[in-house]
Amino acid sequence: MKKALTPLISTVLLLAFALGLGMLVISWGQASAQPASCSGVAVVQLDSLAQICVKDGHLTALLENTGEASVTHVRATLLSGNEVINDELDIVIAPGAFEWATFPSTAPAFLDKVRLLPSTSVGLCVDGKTDIENVISC
Repeated sequence: MKKALTPLISTVLLLAFALGLGMLVISWGQASAQPASCSGVAVVQLDSLAQICVKDGHLTALLENTGEASVTHVRATLLSGNEVINDELDIVIAPGAFEWATFPSTAPAFLDKVRLLPSTSVGLCVDGKTDIENVISC
């Protein structure tokens, strides 16, 4: 009985050691992996004027991709008085590029605040949001 028990215990210990070592390598690999690539958007300023306004009842802005991944989608939240309008636009903006964006929803002539939230192929980029206050008619 003693001869059969020793190889069994050593096999179990060897398997536990191999499993622990495997889990350590996997967790180290995940920690050193590159984080998901996200991007940000900014409204371009020309002569100290933000290039964003309400034109023909639609929010229009000149956007710049300030991140390292292509922006594929922009969500806009428009605040005017007590009214909140959520709007979304599928748009592709390469890293470092500029693009005019016109959102489809009808917007009031004056907006207290606009929040633009970009998305990439990875998902929503909350850290890449931008807020603009007091947006007027073009």
